[in-house]
Amino acid sequence: MTLRARLTLFFFAIVVIPLIVAGFLVRQAIAHEVDRRTDFLLQGEAKAVGGVWILTARSVADRTQLAARDVARALAQRPVRPVLLRRAVAKAKAAHGLDYLVVRLSSGQTAGAVGRPDLLPGGPAITSKTILSPGPEAPLLIPATVPVVANGSRVAQVFGGTFLDQDEARVLSETAGGVAMEVAVGGRPVVSTLGQPIPLPPPRMSSFTPAKGFRALFTRVGAPDPGRAGGVAVIATLQGDIASLQIAIMIVLLGSVIVASLLGFGLARAVWEPIRRLADQASAVLAGAPELAASPEVAIAERSGDEVNTVSSTLSAMSEHLHQYATELNESREELRQSLKRLGTTLRSTHDLHGMLSVVLDSAAVSLLAESGAVYLVDPSDSHLYAEVSRGLEPTVLRMEMGEGIAGSAARDARTVLWPGQGAPAPAPAEPDRSTAVAVPLVRGERTIGVVTLYGRAGGTPFSVEDGATLAAFARETAVAVENVLLHEQAERLSMTDALTGTGNRRFLEVTLAREIERARRYARPMSLLMVDIDRFKQVNDEFGHLTGDEVLAEVARRLEDSVRHGIDTVTRYGGEEFVVVLPETGEADARVIAERVRDAAGTVPFPAEEGFGEAATGNGDSTRRGPVHLTVSVGFAGFPEDGESAEALVRAADLAMYKAKARGGNDVESAGQTSRNG
Repeated sequence: MTLRARLTLFFFAIVVIPLIVAGFLVRQAIAHEVDRRTDFLLQGEAKAVGGVWILTARSVADRTQLAARDVARALAQRPVRPVLLRRAVAKAKAAHGLDYLVVRLSSGQTAGAVGRPDLLPGGPAITSKTILSPGPEAPLLIPATVPVVANGSRVAQVFGGTFLDQDEARVLSETAGGVAMEVAVGGRPVVSTLGQPIPLPPPRMSSFTPAKGFRALFTRVGAPDPGRAGGVAVIATLQGDIASLQIAIMIVLLGSVIVASLLGFGLARAVWEPIRRLADQASAVLAGAPELAASPEVAIAERSGDEVNTVSSTLSAMSEHLHQYATELNESREELRQSLKRLGTTLRSTHDLHGMLSVVLDSAAVSLLAESGAVYLVDPSDSHLYAEVSRGLEPTVLRMEMGEGIAGSAARDARTVLWPGQGAPAPAPAEPDRSTAVAVPLVRGERTIGVVTLYGRAGGTPFSVEDGATLAAFARETAVAVENVLLHEQAERLSMTDALTGTGNRRFLEVTLAREIERARRYARPMSLLMVDIDRFKQVNDEFGHLTGDEVLAEVARRLEDSVRHGIDTVTRYGGEEFVVVLPETGEADARVIAERVRDAAGTVPFPAEEGFGEAATGNGDSTRRGPVHLTVSVGFAGFPEDGESAEALVRAADLAMYKAKARGGNDVESAGQTSRNG
């Protein structure tokens, strides 16, 4: 075998083959990273679906409890007549917006009313027997069970609930933030929010790929055992540009192999030929690099005809140019530092905390050639540090005490920590064991809100003081951005609450009322709305002062909340001295009872006369009145859909009824239906 052939084989063994292997490994790593990030997204979506499912289940439990009370009246008759029992069950189911209601007596006799779920073609039939013993159809039910007790013993058990069918799945999906989901029974999807259902395997705890371009994860919703997966799966679409990215990688890999092969043949020929060919190759380099050929030393060497001298002069000129390139590289690095500062300024405008910190960590790691890192935030509840985002670390959830390790010391002392370094602490057990690390605090004013920490460095060189200063400058901009995000989240919460009474404000009323009207329309069940106005409230402000007026408003709000069903009805401040109460599952008769209870609670007992309550000041600062405040309220109520089929119409009808009550002298209750009938 010739030397040229040996060099060619050796080149393929150490360059081309590893390059091909590396290309395929990168391709697989990209696919794995996409799956991992998609799985992280699926876990969040599964938790969101589970949370919405729990809220729906609570609502179902409340409505089943009400239905059980209605059925208990029919069971109180002796003997129990099956026909009357079935009628009572059907009536209770319709009255409380349930999809099914089944009663099983202690004698074993059953009576049920089961609606027809909206399932995909081929879905199973749901009967009373299915409700009592769901089996594989359990994921299709959002159930509740209520015992009926008489004379100290259970006489019956009521099974009520809602189907997790196409309609309910769309509601769950929209409420959870547009999550795509499917419900499988026996491995066949019977409910799907996708345009085209995807076949699913039997439930498992880990994520999986049901079809090309999709990742899915079964949730614990609907599982017979809370520790196992149920038949409800959330589905995410993989990033659409992954296939094209992998193709691009393969094209680059193929091009790299071709270029490497050409370079290999050229190198083999250069080594194989005599030293004269080496001089010719140096001349060829000069011909392709005018800036080198223009060097005076190279020109003299070429004219001398000394080939070795030509190669030596060429290498010397190349060394000088490399030094120049290194200088330019340092300048580019400084420009990169300035770019990081500009990036920090840009980060102030984002409201996605996790995504923003991911960009911060990636940018810092790339800039300082770090192997791994994490951004820790301070937990306001116990002052611990927890990793909000991490890069190149396992596990991804890290937690440590304030003052512990590198990151904890930077947070406690609000200073940059370089490790190894004089006085620097050793890494904490939760931190990775690397040869070098740097941590800078995120500080706003006198408060530390987090720490940016980088661990390890490519090449093994330790982080320098200059690196710490660069990261600290970036951290200052990041701290501003983090604080902006936290303030934005706090403002979002406060925007839905009335600051004086602590009840929902008008914006919260619009959201709640629209949701309850849609639910009432979908299940054809009643809903009512109360408009409550304090009678002669201006007189309270005039006689007792505006501070007392504010106290009265807060006390009225508290009495309203004590007079309605906790967790079901909603009290909001409509404006001024007006309050609106939303009453789901409430018809006209029950709405009148609640309205009278509200009127009685507000007007029967005077407002408290503690020391200072009811004290007003005159214009010169003297107190004019002190003592209990006697108030009454006027209440108007309207029902859906009789008095209005939209939020605006319902509020307007209740408002007109309230003014009718005030026109009669106040301290009265008026129905919108009665007002319209009486003209």
